[in-house]
Amino acid sequence: MVCLKEINPSAQAVHGISADDLKDCPTFYQITEEVVEWLDGCDLAGFNSAKFDLPMLAEEIERVRRYKGTDIDIDLHKKKMVDVQTIFHKMEPRNLKAAYRFYCGKELGDAAHGAQADTLATYEVLCSQLDRYADLENSVEFLSE
Repeated sequence: MVCLKEINPSAQAVHGISADDLKDCPTFYQITEEVVEWLDGCDLAGFNSAKFDLPMLAEEIERVRRYKGTDIDIDLHKKKMVDVQTIFHKMEPRNLKAAYRFYCGKELGDAAHGAQADTLATYEVLCSQLDRYADLENSVEFLSE
């Protein structure tokens, strides 16, 4: 059983692939074994792949297993996987300490790290963001949107 869905217009706007582009292409269901064979012996890598691409691939393989009632010989858990986004986030943290350094040019010391220090640092970061980005309005309603 193969279920074909229309491409969401907002998704098409992002990736630029239309249903017409795919009309003569096989479905994943039809080429699963070929993909699994192609992945044999491969390590996997991508950007945000641990949270998006690999879970989606695993789910699609599992769907094919269920619909075909057959085992597909692949265990994604045994593959080495590199998520470049994970490396990026570890090397360039996106937390208050990093924001304070980036926007305020100051260090948020570990000794001062507490609720009051965090609140004041957050306020300073917001003020710096409002100064830096002309398109930000100093309005709670605007910023919450």
